[in-house]
Amino acid sequence: MDHPILATTTGIGFLLLGLAVCGESDPIIFGPITCFPETPRCIDDGFVPLQILTASALIDGAKNVVYSQTLIAAGGEGSYTWALASGSGPLPAGVSLSTDGVISGPPTVVGTFEFTVEVTSADVTIQKAFSITVDET
Repeated sequence: MDHPILATTTGIGFLLLGLAVCGESDPIIFGPITCFPETPRCIDDGFVPLQILTASALIDGAKNVVYSQTLIAAGGEGSYTWALASGSGPLPAGVSLSTDGVISGPPTVVGTFEFTVEVTSADVTIQKAFSITVDET
């Protein structure tokens, strides 16, 4: 039996390794890429499930100062398309999320903003909650 070692890179140079040992029953999964307790699976085919790597608490912003944070995904098949999830809280006024995962713009209000984004790759969409705190300049 093969014991695949997987590696993937994101657009900014992260390298994550995962190891999956597949047996006749449930797989034993190790590593940040392949550990999905909701849906563990063997990955002999080299498939890496879609995941969002960016931490939930984003970098803080300052009122009327241009904000920029790129969200990072890994796995899935093909390119990624980002959007605010249906029913999500708002981004700070003046800030938007591009379809390529960049949250940017000068926030015009202060406070902590909680929202949910989704990323789609092929026919799979996942969501993750985030927050941004905007302070006075």
